[in-house]
Amino acid sequence: MKRLSRNLMTGSIFTLPALTLLAGVIGCDPTNRVTPGAPALVAFSVVTPAGEAAELVTEAGPQSVPPLSHFFALFDRILDPTGVEVVDSDGGLTAKEGVADVRWTGGAIESTSFYIPNGHHKLTFIPAAFGLPFNVGPSLTITPASGLPSGATVTVKLNAEKVRSHDQLHSFVPDVGVPYPLTFQTEPLQVTTDEPQPVAKGVVGPVPPGQSPPVTADFVLHVTFNNHTAPITMDAIQAVVTVAGVPVPGFRPLTAQDPMNPAVWMVSPPNSGWPAGAAVMVTIGTTAMDNFRVALAAPATASFTVAQ
Repeated sequence: MKRLSRNLMTGSIFTLPALTLLAGVIGCDPTNRVTPGAPALVAFSVVTPAGEAAELVTEAGPQSVPPLSHFFALFDRILDPTGVEVVDSDGGLTAKEGVADVRWTGGAIESTSFYIPNGHHKLTFIPAAFGLPFNVGPSLTITPASGLPSGATVTVKLNAEKVRSHDQLHSFVPDVGVPYPLTFQTEPLQVTTDEPQPVAKGVVGPVPPGQSPPVTADFVLHVTFNNHTAPITMDAIQAVVTVAGVPVPGFRPLTAQDPMNPAVWMVSPPNSGWPAGAAVMVTIGTTAMDNFRVALAAPATASFTVAQ
């Protein structure tokens, strides 16, 4: 991933007086010197799509994580930048390949890494009164290119030859108590939809409790998986349209993957819209697959009716 300015990307743009003030806050003088020795990996986490660190083990035992998770590695000092990124001819920075090894039983999982040298690993915030954004760092963020395989055991390691000290003399060392390598199970491939929900009991309105409100003729049903899905998934999504219990001849709903989110598929009517009073039943079969050809764990259905 190319970035014109790392400070621009992180928002860490300071004037000299501000830097002096910041140094006083964290209890040290401004310096460009790097602490010698091996960088300590002080945190290594799976980060969920919600941006939270996943609990891999609880009192209930090992926990599975969403397949669209990524990984965060935090160090106690800056790394050798030449090991983790490349300076392009135009001065931009591109992540170096092979910084992390993400793997499952099916082989290596393609991923990209993003290095942030700014910040301090013991600093969690700067009081808002100072008005100074500051990162927890230095860090590597590792993102799988196409998600992780569903329902699989995944292992994540860092390349010790590339993740090394600024003077290139020492490879990183996991700190005491830091899980390394990361080994965890992903959730199976699952699906939800935004089909209209029945009206709750006791709610007064045009639709009786227990029934779902009708949709408009241009309604689009969103079929959302918890992972990126392969193109073959389109064939697993089928819609049957009936009016008064009779199939509508020649009516063909449209199924397409969301161009902005490969985990979402859309079932929509042709330009003429859904027929008035139609009942639509959508089935999602187990031939739906993620990008690692892991199939949907269980079939699902969604239904709705169209206003008269």
